[in-house]
Amino acid sequence: MSSKRKASPIHLFAMEVGSGNMKPWETVVGELIMTFGVLEFLSHLYVQHLARDSAMTWLAIDMPFSKRLDLIIGLVDREDLPKSAKERMRNSWRKVKQHNAIRNTIAHNPLMWGRSSKQGGPPNFIAVPNVKKASRKESKIMVRKELSIDMKTLKTVVKELRGTVVALNEDLKGLQESVNAGG
Repeated sequence: MSSKRKASPIHLFAMEVGSGNMKPWETVVGELIMTFGVLEFLSHLYVQHLARDSAMTWLAIDMPFSKRLDLIIGLVDREDLPKSAKERMRNSWRKVKQHNAIRNTIAHNPLMWGRSSKQGGPPNFIAVPNVKKASRKESKIMVRKELSIDMKTLKTVVKELRGTVVALNEDLKGLQESVNAGG
């Protein structure tokens, strides 16, 4: 006879943007989206520097971000750089690609918040149903208790990539200084 533990009920609800309980989530989700804005910009700088012809640079502008990440990783592979530098860049862009799946799910699907008890108070997790998969009956709800772990990794990756692109192209030193001054 097996004893199955009864799952705790989950209480999902939509929240009004700007409500007091939303502030921590607004900050974290906003930070995630803004960090990816910086990564989008850095991806264009990498393509601009690594592409050997302007046609590739122009084509990359219209690429979905995930395809541009694949392009960058391929461009890094063909560069005449020390093996360790190539590996660092590839690993950084692969981390971005991993986290991009989370960003896409959050950015392109409805957001719900929940608590693990009926008691009032602020939500303690975010739930994101994948609408595309729901229409194919494959939906799984992504539940995140916190996004800060992803943000810590992403912030480290942004610093690495920003430093590397500047090292690759000395002309971007002025840009690096203005970005550092602003944030």
